[in-house]
Amino acid sequence: MYKEQQGVMVTHSLDYEPTSVAISPQGTQLAVGGKDNKTHIYTVDGTALTVLRVLEQRDAVTRVTYSPDGRYFASADNMKNIVCYQLPNYEPISRDMWRYHAATVTGLAFSPDGSKLASVAIDTHLMIYQPENITKVTQVKSKSISIQLIDIIIIIIIE
Repeated sequence: MYKEQQGVMVTHSLDYEPTSVAISPQGTQLAVGGKDNKTHIYTVDGTALTVLRVLEQRDAVTRVTYSPDGRYFASADNMKNIVCYQLPNYEPISRDMWRYHAATVTGLAFSPDGSKLASVAIDTHLMIYQPENITKVTQVKSKSISIQLIDIIIIIIIE
């Protein structure tokens, strides 16, 4: 946990190797994806973290993200699976995982209004989905997508 001008407030030991982290728009929940094939959801109260729930994934979690409007949470794993959850109860939108990529998902981001979810993978495909009706809206193939700039690219494309 970090607070501007105060530096590190507190550290927490984890019994798994974390791979991705996201904070809810309200700042009250923290999602940590892990190599243990799980996303650990914590409630944040000051400097205390309390386990709220654990979400299972088929393989090591590569990305986690909250929608800016607080309606959705999404996670991706090393086996190309994406799961989108309805908040606040983390109910999966579909029983089936979205699996449109041919390689590991390396980037995941929601549009500012939460109406679209974009993903990119090592396969150099950009996919854009509509969480509400579980459809793939757009697929873009690129000869090379810079993994370092992927979050910026996603935001520009889906806005």
